[in-house]
Amino acid sequence: MTDTVLPDAAAPVHTSEAQRSPAVPELMLCIASGQSLPNVLPLQVRPWDQLVIYASRDMHAEAQRLALVAGYLRMRQGLPEAGGCEVVELPADLSYRALAAFAAREVERLAQSHPGHRLAFNATGGQKTMTLAFAQALRGRADIFYCQTERDCIELIEPAGPDLLLPAALLDLDTYLGVQGYQITRGVPLEQAWALAQARRRGRLTATLVRRVGELRRSFAEMPAGYPKGAPRNVLGALHGAAVAAVEACRSLSDKAADASFALRQRLALLGESVWWDLLLDEAVSCGVLHGWSSEGSCIELEFADREAAVYLAGGYLEEYVHLAVQALGLPPGAAARGVGVDLLRRRTGRRTAELNELDMAITWRNRLLILECKAGRQLFDPARTQEILNKLSMLRTDLGGTHGQAWILCTGRIDEQSHAEVLERAATAQLQVLGGPELRDLPQRLARALDLAPPAGEGWIDAPLSPRRSLPAGAH
Repeated sequence: MTDTVLPDAAAPVHTSEAQRSPAVPELMLCIASGQSLPNVLPLQVRPWDQLVIYASRDMHAEAQRLALVAGYLRMRQGLPEAGGCEVVELPADLSYRALAAFAAREVERLAQSHPGHRLAFNATGGQKTMTLAFAQALRGRADIFYCQTERDCIELIEPAGPDLLLPAALLDLDTYLGVQGYQITRGVPLEQAWALAQARRRGRLTATLVRRVGELRRSFAEMPAGYPKGAPRNVLGALHGAAVAAVEACRSLSDKAADASFALRQRLALLGESVWWDLLLDEAVSCGVLHGWSSEGSCIELEFADREAAVYLAGGYLEEYVHLAVQALGLPPGAAARGVGVDLLRRRTGRRTAELNELDMAITWRNRLLILECKAGRQLFDPARTQEILNKLSMLRTDLGGTHGQAWILCTGRIDEQSHAEVLERAATAQLQVLGGPELRDLPQRLARALDLAPPAGEGWIDAPLSPRRSLPAGAH
């Protein structure tokens, strides 16, 4: 999209004040382009009644998607979804002369078919010749405006007037993804009461697993004799392994299995000593992640509360940490969600996969999308997986976020600019930001700066992490 300069015209006759009154229904014209957002935002703030979308042959799919979104917006306003939108194909000859003649005919056609409507032209989309042709044909007969997504406003070109600022909460997450051609198949809204209560109940354990990761990944000082080669050599690795094993065991069961308790009992054998064992496991019992645990010699047996609790301890705790951080921003309902499954608005029939992708956390604010990808393990720095992770997130940022989309990767481990230089360089090339370790401590403040929000004060958004000084003697629980 580029700014368009209207050609001079001798003494244009502007639309009368009566015709521009909100009481007069508006027939809006726009040109389909690869970015649908500038064509959708005016539909949210102008009193349109009918929409005509012009599209070249290679923009037919984008025009159909825009028509689908327009119908959805009509339905949300209590209007019939069908009948308010028309898609018109532009001529095959896209020269300015052919387009100008076509635009002149279209203006006359619309004036005759909609005599009671006020015409309005969104000059944002399409190639310059297309926009110039329609702008020239409509001068003095329509309102002409340009959607400035970079400046969050609609600029009134003719008749000239003050910019119309776009509200920051104009599009919720569901509508934003619909504009981009996707639908939400599942997800946990930020404001969902049970999810927020659960995240807060487990807040102390969550803060410990995220903020004490350096200590929890510290190798055991002494290893028992016969410790299996390749087995986890730190507290966090052992807990992750047990949780993943429980998740996989539950997944292998039939949906009709009457008793899955055996899959939720996991034994950790020949573990090294650590002051963290009792402290973490007691807290996991206290907040409901574990039903209980017991120790015998250098072995520990865990009993997870359910499959979801095992998913949490396998790395889902970072998503809950992010949930609490985003909740602290005070966004309106519908602006963010975690565990968001996305699929095409119109998926191919017969496709067996449930959905195309999942977003760990998605936030929409100021008509922009921010995707947060959570990596509680070391996947990002695994040479065999680095490029796959970066490529996937970069694609999601572009496809779902559009021109102004952002995506961050959040890691619990500390990011070292020297040892991780290659990964950071690849991420920067893909326009992705990587945060880790201490940078997650003030995550709400970092998000607030990125979203142009007032930063929340202090660290009251999450409980303080546990301290080894509170460790208790080992025993049965």
